[in-house]
Parts: sequence; structure tokens; C-alpha cells
Amino acid sequence: MSKSLYTVCGVSTNEGVTKVRYANSMKRAKHLERVGHTGVALVEMPFEGSTEDAVHHLLGLEAFNTLPCVLEAAKEMGFLGYGEVKEPAEEVVPA
Repeated sequence: MSKSLYTVCGVSTNEGVTKVRYANSMKRAKHLERVGHTGVALVEMPFEGSTEDAVHHLLGLEAFNTLPCVLEAAKEMGFLGYGEVKEPAEEVVPA
């Protein structure tokens, strides 16, 4: 199964809930606004990347790195320093 790759990331608020958004075009901002999102803030990434890459990119940007939704996404993805770090699966050693 292939992982989706994105070139644009940011945040928007819909029905009072702010979330990290991922897209492949800045045109996504106009679409989000047209369907009722507010506070739409998207940026182009300097590379094509996964959702994890996008969140990592947002963490490096001053305008985004303190937003609760970005920090929550980082925590859910297990980034060091943003909540619990995911432990690697234990290696099973045959006896």
C-alpha cells in the first residue's frame, strides 16, 4: 500500500474544530473557504512528503509550531518531545 504524498500543509477551522490539513495545491485554500472553513493558513512545503513530513515541517515554522492542533498531531505521530514517543516493536529472540 502506498502512502499519500503532499506538497502543501497548514491548518483550518471548521465548525469550531481546528485541524492540520494536507493538500497538493494551494487551490485547496479557496476550496476550504468556499465550504465554510475559517482561519485557513496553508504553506507550500519545499518537498513532497507524507503527513508526518508535513507536521514536521509545520513544527519548524514559527506561525504554526505553537498551535494546539499541530502539537496534538505531533504527539499522535510520536515525535520526540511532543508527548509519548512510540516505542519500536520488541524484537523476538528465539530461545
